[in-house]
Amino acid sequence: MARVELHILEGPAAGRRVPVARSITFGRVGDTESLGPDPELSRTHARLALRDDGGLELEDLGSTNGTRLNGRPVRGPERVQAGDRIALGTTLLEVRAPAASTVTGARPGTPTEVPAPVPSLRAPEQPLPSPELPGARGAPPHPAVSGGPGAERRTVGLGVALVLAGLAAGVAAAVALWASNGGSSAGGQRPPFDGTLYLLSNRSQPNANSVLAYRYRAGMLAPLDVREYPTGGAGAFDQANSGVLDSVDQIALDRGRSELFAVNSSSDTIAAFHIASDGTLSAVRGSPFPSEGRGPASLAVRGQVLIVVNKAFDGVRKGLKTQPGSFASLPIRGDGSLGPAISTIPMPPASAGTQVLPTSDGSLVFGSLESGPFLVFRLAANGSLTQAPGSPRPLDPRRFPPTSRDGPFWPQGMALAPSRRLLYANVSNAAKLVVYSYDRDGRLALVGAVKNKGAKLPCWTAINPAGTRLYTDNAGNGTVSVFDIGADPRRPRQLQNLKLRTSGNPWNLTFDPSGRFLFVLNPRAIDFIEPGAGNTVHSLRINGDGTLSELDASPVDIPVSTDTQPQGLVAVTRR
Repeated sequence: MARVELHILEGPAAGRRVPVARSITFGRVGDTESLGPDPELSRTHARLALRDDGGLELEDLGSTNGTRLNGRPVRGPERVQAGDRIALGTTLLEVRAPAASTVTGARPGTPTEVPAPVPSLRAPEQPLPSPELPGARGAPPHPAVSGGPGAERRTVGLGVALVLAGLAAGVAAAVALWASNGGSSAGGQRPPFDGTLYLLSNRSQPNANSVLAYRYRAGMLAPLDVREYPTGGAGAFDQANSGVLDSVDQIALDRGRSELFAVNSSSDTIAAFHIASDGTLSAVRGSPFPSEGRGPASLAVRGQVLIVVNKAFDGVRKGLKTQPGSFASLPIRGDGSLGPAISTIPMPPASAGTQVLPTSDGSLVFGSLESGPFLVFRLAANGSLTQAPGSPRPLDPRRFPPTSRDGPFWPQGMALAPSRRLLYANVSNAAKLVVYSYDRDGRLALVGAVKNKGAKLPCWTAINPAGTRLYTDNAGNGTVSVFDIGADPRRPRQLQNLKLRTSGNPWNLTFDPSGRFLFVLNPRAIDFIEPGAGNTVHSLRINGDGTLSELDASPVDIPVSTDTQPQGLVAVTRR
């Protein structure tokens, strides 16, 4: 590589171009290349140098917060080529030939593509031959392109296929595995895949939010095939654990009509997409649509109605918490667009809604607030919401006294038994799983509470379709817990507490529709997680007894910067 430029995509010096003549050292002292005021940079952080053979080499110089190449930590000298991305501090750089073409002005819902200016192995052409293919943060890793906030500034997007700038040995191994499984050459038939996993990048800069779509095979997300679809809005931000991110179901599916909805938390809008049979997305005409409140945070589809929690708390707009939140119901029109609110139920300022959860028959909708109580709504045939008798319902003060040193307590991560009138929820700061029964009118009665052993801050919950196993992700210590609820649904029995391979804050979880795998989204959502850690997706196999084991190819990196916290997770099968 005779001549290259570094394009600074994000950070204090965003927009600059830095030619690489011979060697560049990045840091905060006077004789290093300036990247602007950045407290996460070390005095001498990293060096990028042209080799005698014309190649480019990157080395971390013992920095405190580390250097990442295409999402992977740099452990020693690493070869670099055009199209690679380097993250150090809060800065994201891309290596380009000076004449590299650019793509600008992506409209919502239109995927963008990272160019491949030099020959490279592209993810869409790679097979997924077995669940044990090494990948991502397994051994050896498959690098992933790192993106980040500031998508409105980016001259290239992530899009139709992320380029994997692999080391030569890794590329050769992947090609050999592909060929051994009947793969075709580039330009031939694309390898098969089972489904698509969607998550929200949650970038908080204007018009930077997007849906990331990962294709998977046998639970594996590596080698990566990732596409990015702009949502036309902005996400939320919080690394101080102040509650901004305490919500779930930021993405919701209307499986009957193959549509996907996603929140733009700091834009007060909801993006809508059509899902094609191969998992690709196209924006619904007119998307995004008003959320009919401030700070949308959680979504649920019931029939032709989208139910929205407007949290009124996004970490971006100062003073938003002084405004009321709301639960709103919006009509889903025949073309997938959203109409004006059918009904809106205001919530007190700072009550901070976290989830909305309809029953299977659609007659009731449960909600949760960080201010403490459960909410129960009746959902009428026309889509209007009214509060049910006894709502709001606080946690039982005998079990969770408000004067406790661990309090105040609140319910979070609700899930419903598929064939019984039972509601499960986490009480995060007590590390307990509570069980409530409810009647036809939505009146709640406490059944009991069990300790979530080995868990810290259990947040969100998922129940398998058979209703026999319940899973919680535990944001405070990077674990996932498994409970048996088949033998006695009223008395969950803990089977496992599994430690994920990398640090982070497990935040969302969803099943592969086959029921054989569980995906866990693990962002860096709390500031005690070191910069550069977190922001991964983990693939877990569900064993015959319902316990979990992490696949060798797990986890994979999410292509966002260290100050972005992805949220929302849903999966669909290939049709």
